[in-house]
Amino acid sequence: MKASVDDVGIIKRGRTKLSPTQLTLRHYRNLGYVCDIAEYYNAYSQTRHDLFNFVDVVAVNNKELLLIQTTTKSNTSARRKKINSLPATPLLLQIPGIRILVVGWHKVKHKWEHTIHEIT
Repeated sequence: MKASVDDVGIIKRGRTKLSPTQLTLRHYRNLGYVCDIAEYYNAYSQTRHDLFNFVDVVAVNNKELLLIQTTTKSNTSARRKKINSLPATPLLLQIPGIRILVVGWHKVKHKWEHTIHEIT
């Protein structure tokens, strides 16, 4: 069996392993959004940095701009609490057309499913 490199650079044999960020990008692109990753990796400190300390993915269409935190389903509650505690959150929510979402991914019978929580 040949080894392959997936979208996030993890080498697996046979099947690829996708991160929550890659799953979210694929989902919203399939819905017609233009998407991009809004986090970066600092090689010096070996840490990831998110836009506004929570945004992993930005998705836009002709009606709205989505600021998305991606995670596993079991971590959605902690992510929602974190986002609600940030100073940028109330400012972003005042802007018409901007929605803040927490998308939690989990596998059900070998298929990826997600739950979406909107921050209001």
